[in-house]
Amino acid sequence: MGFFDELKKGIKDVSAAAKNSVEEAKAREAKGASAGTLKPDAKPMPKAQPKPQPKTEDNPNVIKGFCGAVLRKEPDGDKLTFGTPTPVPYDDPRYPFKIEIRFNGVVTFPAGSIEADRAKIDNWAAITLNAGQRAVGKISSMSCPYENLASQNHEIRKAIAEDLKEAGNAPLNVQLNSLTASQESVAKAKEWDSRPDYEKAAELAAAGKAAPAAQAPVEGPTVTCTSCGTACKQGQKFCSNCGAVLGG
Repeated sequence: MGFFDELKKGIKDVSAAAKNSVEEAKAREAKGASAGTLKPDAKPMPKAQPKPQPKTEDNPNVIKGFCGAVLRKEPDGDKLTFGTPTPVPYDDPRYPFKIEIRFNGVVTFPAGSIEADRAKIDNWAAITLNAGQRAVGKISSMSCPYENLASQNHEIRKAIAEDLKEAGNAPLNVQLNSLTASQESVAKAKEWDSRPDYEKAAELAAAGKAAPAAQAPVEGPTVTCTSCGTACKQGQKFCSNCGAVLGG
């Protein structure tokens, strides 16, 4: 390589080094701008790290059981929240299919009477739900329309209280927060109600149910049953259709 070739190579290397130096300076300026300063040698401010959140410990006074059951130990009592894990089939005599019912509520026991033990809580919740389901079956045997179930919630509360007492822990209070039919069942019932009577009579007969007979008009003053809506003669103690206590 001659002198001029070496000179050209040296000039080329110097030019490349200068170019790299300019690009590095621009990069430092960009970093400095992001850090709030335009100084070439400025270093970006370190990103603020989120403060560590305090670890939330489980509340020893709140214990979860099976199927959503929860026990809350409070000064005024041990409160067991319960709810049906699956719909309860309700036999409404007007339909050849079952109406799906759900209910939920709270049972209050004397403070300190329920051990903070998952197995014990599951046991009390199971007793509560079984009693409620049995009561729903009893109400259906009274030919009570599903729309009037709420008026019979005392039957469910009574059954729950009796079974819990028999199991060894009488509750202070049994409260039902909700007793409703599923939206699917309500829609199915409405569709059925809109069908011609001859179709309904045939399907009811196939299901082993008789079509509801027309009610003979009641003469004189009447009282309406709050359970099934039947007009009964004033002075009757029990509904002639569903057997519910009148005026209770």
